[in-house]
Amino acid sequence: MNFDRTGNRIRWVKRNRYSIPFTLRVKASSRVRGLISVQGRWPIFSGLGRVEIGRGFIVESHQFPVEFGATSGGQLIIGDGVHFNGCSIVARASITIGDNSGIGDFTSVMDSTYHDLSSETASRTEPISIGSNVWIGRSCTILPGVSIGDNSVVASNSVVNKSVPPNTLVGGVPARFIKTLVINEGWVRLR
Repeated sequence: MNFDRTGNRIRWVKRNRYSIPFTLRVKASSRVRGLISVQGRWPIFSGLGRVEIGRGFIVESHQFPVEFGATSGGQLIIGDGVHFNGCSIVARASITIGDNSGIGDFTSVMDSTYHDLSSETASRTEPISIGSNVWIGRSCTILPGVSIGDNSVVASNSVVNKSVPPNTLVGGVPARFIKTLVINEGWVRLR
């Protein structure tokens, strides 16, 4: 493993067919497996918490830069073959994203409200779990405490405030059941 002059880990990033060095400011407990493919603008990364990135991670940010990371004490776990496209994902407690999942541009996934709603209502921080083979469309908001089951799809412009069962299409504000999806065993949404 290589380190820069300030002790930060240096990883090689594949950008537009070339591998170039990319410095991640992460804690020693964090890890990156394999190359990160960056297409478009460079991501904005916050690594004060624990971040694990699986193999084949793709960051695509032509319209809007991808923001991802974990605040101090938080953890963000990203599976293999995950694709971020111009989204914002920050973990204050815990966000887990399964293998072969994709998150569309202008989508926000945050496990905390970060601010008190009123003097009687404190901020809310609850873990978020996104299963494997999930697609979250453009301009969605995933709220704290939500779990999205394997093979599910969240339609564009949806606000997910309740958990979504596996093999389900949801959409709307708030997101509601649209239909059950028929998924063959071993089928992979993103490759």
